[in-house]
Amino acid sequence: MREVRIAEGITVSELSRLSNVSQKVISETERMIRVPKLETRHKILKGLNAARSPERPPYRYSDIFLDEERNGYDFPPLVGDK
Repeated sequence: MREVRIAEGITVSELSRLSNVSQKVISETERMIRVPKLETRHKILKGLNAARSPERPPYRYSDIFLDEERNGYDFPPLVGDK
């Protein structure tokens, strides 16, 4: 996810604003210390697509979030995932 955000030229703060997800959750997700709820992941995806050039196809869920077991997410969600 971090690579995509950086490729789009946006900061954690900007993605937070675009996705309506806290900077803390985005940062912890990028560092793989949090597995956000499905709803939160969809908000992040929507934020990344909002930053994407309209000429380019939108990101799909699978472009950003691989199967949790395959991409190293083995941590439980933290309390207060919002």
